[in-house]
Amino acid sequence: MITRTNNKKRGVFMKKISSYQFIALLLCCKLFNIMTYIPAKTDNGTLVLITLVVTTIIEGVLLIPAIVFYNRHDGKGLLTFASSKSRALGLTLSLLFLLLCLWTIIQTLGDLTFFLQYCFSDTYSAWSVVIVTLAATLYVSQTGLSAVARATSIIVIITLLALAFIFTGFKHHIDFYELNLAVRNPAFEVLKSSPKFIASSKELALFVILLGALKSKPAKTAFLYLGVKLFVSLISALTSIIVLGDFIYLSKLPFFTLSAYSQTTIVEHYEAISMMLWTLCALVKLSVFTISAGHCIHHIFPKAHSVLSYGVILVLAGSVTLPIILDERWESIAAPNTEAIITATLITFVPLCLLLFKRRQNVQEVM
Repeated sequence: MITRTNNKKRGVFMKKISSYQFIALLLCCKLFNIMTYIPAKTDNGTLVLITLVVTTIIEGVLLIPAIVFYNRHDGKGLLTFASSKSRALGLTLSLLFLLLCLWTIIQTLGDLTFFLQYCFSDTYSAWSVVIVTLAATLYVSQTGLSAVARATSIIVIITLLALAFIFTGFKHHIDFYELNLAVRNPAFEVLKSSPKFIASSKELALFVILLGALKSKPAKTAFLYLGVKLFVSLISALTSIIVLGDFIYLSKLPFFTLSAYSQTTIVEHYEAISMMLWTLCALVKLSVFTISAGHCIHHIFPKAHSVLSYGVILVLAGSVTLPIILDERWESIAAPNTEAIITATLITFVPLCLLLFKRRQNVQEVM
């Protein structure tokens, strides 16, 4: 039997975090995606805003099975429950979520390295960014989920305040003409763009993986997060569209361009502040997904030490990311439709199946 002390030593025991801390973790992950979003040349500004609303509603529906699972099993973790029912089932689900975490870490690390090289090619080399980022992520991850959540709350507040200043620095550079519906089939365009937005919402998988770390109120946590995320996403997208216009499709990093374009009486250019906060959000996202990956590894190898698990995951992620970056093929690595299907399946179908599995067990016990 594993004691509380042993759990701490292995990094398996997770202190419960509050609903607001969980929301801060998810929002910080999303802020990184918002800052690295690159629109397609065929995107229509108005339809992007509509798609954000539609996909948020879809995501709310997708999270319902996980919420029901939490309430039915009094906050028990999904992977813990699966492992208690069947060793094979626990291993399978842990491996699937581990692969999703690993891919998200690779994407985040790659995006950070790619855009730092794009913005500061004479300052940063790819290998140095990867090594330093992995070392920082390992250090932050081993402090535990609770410590990361507390720090993230501060980072999110500072980031949102900075965004507010950035978005108020365009008094004479706004063109609402960009908000039009000059497309032949708006409904089809929304449907076609939805997978891309769902694929960029992999932080929702954290809600399922770390379900057991939430103190209470899963519905409040999920829906409040989706509401805040939608508001921030809409404001960010709207500002980018009406300020940058067609230039948004030419810039590698529209949000960075937007922050450089903003001017207020307090700060004349926000690109340095934006880059700093973006890097902090990346570090939080990498850390929380590393912790989640370690949680999955614990269910596969119960005796594995948490720091060793984190190290293996990060080294593997770095060994995949760096060759692609050095070969200058990072922009070609994308499969939004496949990623959307996998993400939606894991966050919805898995909890739903476990709910049905539990009901079937009850019927058998009665019989």
